[in-house]
Amino acid sequence: DTLGWIGNYPIEKATASGGADAIVIMGYDYRSATSGVAGSIAPMRSSMYDITDTIAAYKARVPASKLILGVPYYGRAWSTLTDDLHAKNVSGTKYGSSATANYDVARQFAADHGRHYDTAEAVAWTAYKRQTCTKTYGCVTAYRQLYYDDAAALKKKYDLVNSAGLRGIGIWALGYDGTRTELYQAIKDKFITDSGAPTISASSLSTSVISPNGDGRLDTTTAKLTASGLVKWGYKVQPLIGSSLGSSIRSGSQTGKSPSFTWNGRKSDGTRAANGRYRLSLWVADASDNRSSRAWTVTVDTKAPTVTTSRGLGFFSPDGNGHNDTTRLAWTSSQGLHGTVRILDRSGTSRRLWTFDERSSWATTWTGRNDAGTILPDGRYTFRVNGRDRAGNLKIVDKSILIDRTIKLHKWSDYSFDPRDGQTSRMTVSLRRSARVTVTIYLGSTRIRRIWTDKALAAGSHGWTWNGKTSGGTYVKAGTYRVVVLATSTYGTTRWTKSVRIQVH
Repeated sequence: DTLGWIGNYPIEKATASGGADAIVIMGYDYRSATSGVAGSIAPMRSSMYDITDTIAAYKARVPASKLILGVPYYGRAWSTLTDDLHAKNVSGTKYGSSATANYDVARQFAADHGRHYDTAEAVAWTAYKRQTCTKTYGCVTAYRQLYYDDAAALKKKYDLVNSAGLRGIGIWALGYDGTRTELYQAIKDKFITDSGAPTISASSLSTSVISPNGDGRLDTTTAKLTASGLVKWGYKVQPLIGSSLGSSIRSGSQTGKSPSFTWNGRKSDGTRAANGRYRLSLWVADASDNRSSRAWTVTVDTKAPTVTTSRGLGFFSPDGNGHNDTTRLAWTSSQGLHGTVRILDRSGTSRRLWTFDERSSWATTWTGRNDAGTILPDGRYTFRVNGRDRAGNLKIVDKSILIDRTIKLHKWSDYSFDPRDGQTSRMTVSLRRSARVTVTIYLGSTRIRRIWTDKALAAGSHGWTWNGKTSGGTYVKAGTYRVVVLATSTYGTTRWTKSVRIQVH
């Protein structure tokens, strides 16, 4: 046996192989007759060294299974000048010396004078007046404060024994409870028919979304608990149907004190659980099968999201002439994604990169420049969205985009003229390279005249003069006409539209 103060006891050697099976800690007499204030002789928590400190100090040096906590079946009384909790100790010749009292005696004093309970130190106490008469001081009256461990106080110590995993308790001393039975009942309640569930001090889930498709990314999730006082643990997986729980699809249990379960998204029969939400729970149980548990919601998602991309006209001409110099790139997704947007050339080399965190939409205006800020050469490129949802499901969507500066210029000498007064307007189309060109005049969506049809033109400027007539030779009516130039080169087809107004005075 050892004192509550660990001192220089060689407890490691004393409990080594061939030594003692366990240490009985004398968990009492933390306050003595000469203590400054009245209070518990075995405080659970206090400003002074206490039972909790003792257990921590011993457990730091030897296993908890080698420790037995001795508890007091007695209390101590002090003389005090007031009946306040933890009043100053004035015990001595004048007011009466401090004295111990067995449990059965202490309990009767509390029954006669009123029981109080100090929740901080976890101890019962009572106070009453007593007269002391001596030759030196005559007869003086002071308070007596008596602190003792009753069933409630001892249960707090037993909870600590269980939560700390100690070997058990010892009692100083058997018989101090007389014929009373409540202290035996306290032992039964905490060690034989314990109704206190194990205490969970920590819990974690590695991920709340899994995609058990075998790609090595978020295929599983692991739930863990840290708890004291347990002898076995188990797990259960149930589908969440709205706010209700369905029947278990996976469960199990085992002995041990390290609860950890990794779910691979499979049912008990090995088949994969359907996409949806599930309740994953871990429980721990003590020797009396009192249980505590933690639960998490886990989403099974093996379906890649739906991603829709969009980009301007499918072509643009970043030459700084103010016409189709940029293009709008955008995408939307049915789920949040994280990943990249790239512009790839025909060889698959990345020429422009954007990254994005979790989001369901994205857009930018691209100027045709690469990551270094240089405008890319004409040609066909791929606008690629590469993203993963929270479950790690991959979605890649490609869309073709053309950079083509074949049409350098499309203009008219007069954008408003009256052909009936003999006025005309000359159209000029300048090409950077040879192309087959089609030019069409529209009024609204109605085609009025085809100027060139797939006409082969060399690089340079080409013109055509319009007299305001249809191909049949009749004047068109007044209005705003749309002139569309289509140029098809080795890279693809681009378009440039201008408006011309016919006036009639």
